[in-house]
Amino acid sequence: MSKKCNKCGEVKELTDFYKQTNAKDGHAYMCKVCTLAKSSAWYEANKERARLTRSSWYEANREKSIANNKAWRKAHPDRCKANSKAWNKANPEQNTIKKAERRAAVKQRTMEWSDLEAIEAIYAKARHLTKVTGVRHEVDHYYPLRGKLISGLHVETNLQVITSLENKIKGTSLKQ
Repeated sequence: MSKKCNKCGEVKELTDFYKQTNAKDGHAYMCKVCTLAKSSAWYEANKERARLTRSSWYEANREKSIANNKAWRKAHPDRCKANSKAWNKANPEQNTIKKAERRAAVKQRTMEWSDLEAIEAIYAKARHLTKVTGVRHEVDHYYPLRGKLISGLHVETNLQVITSLENKIKGTSLKQ
């Protein structure tokens, strides 16, 4: 099934349009690409207004937002694991900085063409192996994200599941 975008005029598959229940065919009149371009342009022109709207909504719905975020994290543990490492309680201030740097490195090195479902499956495999064997397994980047000589990407072909001990011994060196 296909549809013509009212903005760019291209005929695209229905999956390229957001769902809209009050539309005749159940899909928006603009494709996702045009919708994102339009909303990005609006945001650039109205950054302060958008910030104020978000912050006022959050203040009015703080408990609801926290509960929704908690429920989402509980329903999607593999996606949470794919985005961040476990919290180190020994030094929370320093670890917060390290976590932020790590998240930034992962985000910067995740390519548009990455198969996010495959990445999530790798993290799910590590969690499963930990449960089954009782030995902590971690997802390791074969080519480190922030290596001294070479830096890798956060893509499914650069990930491997190894034990926590192996990962600590390996450090940022390449394991052969």
